[in-house]
Amino acid sequence: MALKIKQYNMKGMINMTTAAIYARKSKATDKGESTENQINRGISLCKLRGWDYTIYEDYDVSGKTLDRPEFTKMMKDAHEGKINNIVCYKLDRVSISTGDFSNLIKELDEIDVAFISIKENFDLSTP
Repeated sequence: MALKIKQYNMKGMINMTTAAIYARKSKATDKGESTENQINRGISLCKLRGWDYTIYEDYDVSGKTLDRPEFTKMMKDAHEGKINNIVCYKLDRVSISTGDFSNLIKELDEIDVAFISIKENFDLSTP
């Protein structure tokens, strides 16, 4: 289990819940949800739950692999205990491979990080 780092919010109070908002768009086209829209939906969820958040955004990067710059940085932060939840707009923003997604959920469970997908109402942060 990862060591949880105490994080403080703007008011100096200990914040025990910090989310990573992950957004990805594979191509610079008008099709699909913009990363801006994905991020705004994630921010709305975090505000609703009273969570601080950090944004990770991969643009013009395929979902065929988990080897993406911001995704890798986010996972490093998760392993270092800097985040408690990963929030994304849709499951396929994280991975289009069911095998990679399944392995990711197992990895997050091992380090006590919940995963939330807004569009599919997939929320592992609650029982």
